[in-house]
Amino acid sequence: MKRFGAHHYEVAVTLHSLAAVYQARGEPANAEHAYRTALEVKTATLGTEHHEVAILKNNMASLLQQQRRLQEAGELYNQASATLEAVLGPNHPIARACRRNAEKIETNSETDSETSRTTRMD
Repeated sequence: MKRFGAHHYEVAVTLHSLAAVYQARGEPANAEHAYRTALEVKTATLGTEHHEVAILKNNMASLLQQQRRLQEAGELYNQASATLEAVLGPNHPIARACRRNAEKIETNSETDSETSRTTRMD
């Protein structure tokens, strides 16, 4: 971080990757912290309507969903989906995958069933 500074885009990219590693290793607190910091930096550098910000929201939502924090996950999935559909188009594979993730949350919330597996985007 000394080379770029804490609020540099490259730091956010690294934090996003680190969050995915923490999530895969079963370290949700560390993953969430890294996702939130990456989201803050990417939003500040790229803006709220950038596809990379939306992908990060999707991935953070998958972590929250694993923790059964379905309301928070659903909000992030819906935000990400709206951005991706606006920027990439509703038929883009990434936009469709994110919309499916949001729909799975809505279905699980309605049925209170076990959380379905969602798609992370790297």
